[in-house]
Amino acid sequence: MIHVAGVKHVTMILPQSVTDTTVTGLVDTIGFRSLAIAVVQDTAAAASNNPAVLKLDETDDLTNYTDVAGSVGDTDWTIPAVDTTVANPYIFNLDLRGHSRYIRVTIESDGAATLTYAHAILARPEHTPVTAAEVGGNYVLDL
Repeated sequence: MIHVAGVKHVTMILPQSVTDTTVTGLVDTIGFRSLAIAVVQDTAAAASNNPAVLKLDETDDLTNYTDVAGSVGDTDWTIPAVDTTVANPYIFNLDLRGHSRYIRVTIESDGAATLTYAHAILARPEHTPVTAAEVGGNYVLDL
């Protein structure tokens, strides 16, 4: 049996209702070479309720942040109108080579209250995670 190996899961933003508010989530990438972040917003009241801000930034000192090149919504890429019938995931895939240790996602809801959360998957580790804590879980069940 082939299992998913060598990844760590990190909840960056707990599910919460966001209305005209900025929320951020942080992940420590030490020991990993790849990162995937899924920022998900629930259905919106109107297609015009897409995020006002959606981006990644980085830092090594948790104080001075710099935008990750290419990640700034409506500057580097167009944030699409949200779907009013299904969840709206935004996926960022980042090769961590040449980036800072900490990556932060920032999202600002624009308009109606929207359930928002963010989840990160770190991959390509320097050392394969084995324990539940190392993979980011309370318990790991391999089936």
